[in-house]
Amino acid sequence: ELVHGHGGEVALVARFYLRAPVLVSYCGDDLLGTPRANGEISLPHRLRRGLLRAQSRLLEGTLTKSREMERALPRRVAARNAIVPNGVDRALFEPVDRDDARARAGWRPEERVVLFAADPAVERKRFWLAEAACQTAEARLGPVRLHVASGVDPADMPILMSAADCLLLT
Repeated sequence: ELVHGHGGEVALVARFYLRAPVLVSYCGDDLLGTPRANGEISLPHRLRRGLLRAQSRLLEGTLTKSREMERALPRRVAARNAIVPNGVDRALFEPVDRDDARARAGWRPEERVVLFAADPAVERKRFWLAEAACQTAEARLGPVRLHVASGVDPADMPILMSAADCLLLT
């Protein structure tokens, strides 16, 4: 009765099914483009996002995660778009005493820890900027440790986030 595509590229294929309405949930880079470390979006990614934005006109419905993504859609499509942000599983992410979380993470209670929850090898995550921010903080505050949480079991993330002084998003 309904085809739901998760991501803009899936929408390209899903729209070939003509027996049901097609709803697509956009994920971010499909509508906004994939930025390089300097924020620039390469020509292939600009072309990709242009195609996916144009193709959204052929869908019966769209979902975006934010108002920024909705604004990237053509005006007619944005008028019938629904914004549904990613949720947080409150059974996993609940308040945890920081000292307890640090003990469970194996971190010393007195150290300043900045958590970078991404793969430094992914250019658009701008790990270089995280390192620079930590160097600036260290110059002002004293020792700061940048902890990279890449390839970590998702079940361990709530403890790391509770143990950190700062979750750094670049």
